[in-house]
Amino acid sequence: MKKTKFGKLLWKSHTIDLSKVKSPDPLAYAYGFMQGQSRVKMSKDKNLASEYVRGWKDGHKKLKKVI
Repeated sequence: MKKTKFGKLLWKSHTIDLSKVKSPDPLAYAYGFMQGQSRVKMSKDKNLASEYVRGWKDGHKKLKKVI
């Protein structure tokens, strides 16, 4: 079984190589990470993908360290 190859996601002046994101759902993780870094409030929807939530928290944590 071949592993799915992903491309690069461009966001502002950053590039995220989705093939290098350690996640079962790299797109959801990367999207969450970008929103966490952008200070976008996380939705209160209870059906959010777990990798989106993990990405958002990681992005938000890294933002706090920079400030």
